[in-house]
Amino acid sequence: TGVGRGFCVGADLSGGQGGEQLIERRVPVAFQQGLRYGPQQVVRLLHNMEKPTIAMVNGDAVGAGFDFALACDIRFGSEKSRFMVAFTRLGLVPGAGGAWLMPRVTGMAKAAQYIFSADFISGEEAHKLGLLNELYSHDRLEEETMAFARRLARNPPVALRLSKMLLRKAQETDLDTLLELTAACQAVCASTEDNKEG
Repeated sequence: TGVGRGFCVGADLSGGQGGEQLIERRVPVAFQQGLRYGPQQVVRLLHNMEKPTIAMVNGDAVGAGFDFALACDIRFGSEKSRFMVAFTRLGLVPGAGGAWLMPRVTGMAKAAQYIFSADFISGEEAHKLGLLNELYSHDRLEEETMAFARRLARNPPVALRLSKMLLRKAQETDLDTLLELTAACQAVCASTEDNKEG
């Protein structure tokens, strides 16, 4: 089907397969730099990308892999999807933005529960928590995700980009400021060919 066995399980903290930068635990500056220019940079890119992002979680999303999924705007999964913060079990804190991202998706109490316990979250539970927008059977996951992506791609690009920007700004500003920004964005959209056609 093209759907692999897992989404992303984060860094290899054993020191192999590119985890060397993160494994320098005894050199705190090197460890910080490994996070900043590795998984944290991926989260920043996903979160700040102008276009909508969709995570197709086809298996385990663990550690930084969980943070990568959280950084996307939309997440689809299956009964084979599982999520785990994992950092706590290793004596670490969520390293790639999970402590900022997860409460915005699940609420503070559930984020605290799963960050503190580092328990796995099943696909079904993830759907109930709002971690997954949609839950499909594993054999239909790729087909459904790609169909949704194609639907988004047919929408007017300026309106999509500005809508994503407004959603992000809404998390960090008051209503009056957002309404002013919305008015400016609407004026931009109203001048596009897509609006005239619509």
